[in-house]
Amino acid sequence: EQIYWQAKPWTIEKTSKETDIPQETIIRLARDYATIKPAMIVQNMSGAQRTEFGAYVAASQFYLALLTGNIGKKGAGICDAGGVRQMAKFNPIIPPAPNVKPINPIPVAKVGEWIVNERPHPINFWWIMTMGVMTQLPNTNMVRKALKKVPFVVVADNLMSSTALYADLVLPVTTIFEDTSLMAGVRSQYVQLMEK
Repeated sequence: EQIYWQAKPWTIEKTSKETDIPQETIIRLARDYATIKPAMIVQNMSGAQRTEFGAYVAASQFYLALLTGNIGKKGAGICDAGGVRQMAKFNPIIPPAPNVKPINPIPVAKVGEWIVNERPHPINFWWIMTMGVMTQLPNTNMVRKALKKVPFVVVADNLMSSTALYADLVLPVTTIFEDTSLMAGVRSQYVQLMEK
């Protein structure tokens, strides 16, 4: 019922006006996705999940897949894969520092739980960038406990995000519009020059 009341105001006309997508295109895409089986949504997120209400962007795709029966079937579901780094190997610009003793990683889905329980050892410093751990990791309550447990947390972000609110130090960073860079990401088949 909650989803219905949130979706009700978004008529075809209003959605078309907001998105600049013609009404007939919205109708065609909706009908195609609802009737073609199996159907897969390839997210390639575009950073939309890191914006205000961005969790709804990601969640809506899973709701669509669920409502149309496109979950748990071969060739269906939600996919966030592909990219140039899967087609070609790129050497790091700076060679990695030699590790005398390998450091075992913490499983990303268990970050909160493992930090709170000091697995594999206590964490005294946490540097967070390019991720909103409060909104992107499972078990938000445990992640919150982990952020409070670590003695010194640094967040590098261009927004005062829900993660940055738990930081001891917030460092400003440039946005993609302020930096010149070369992008060869996992979500694109292209190597792109990113200009200011």
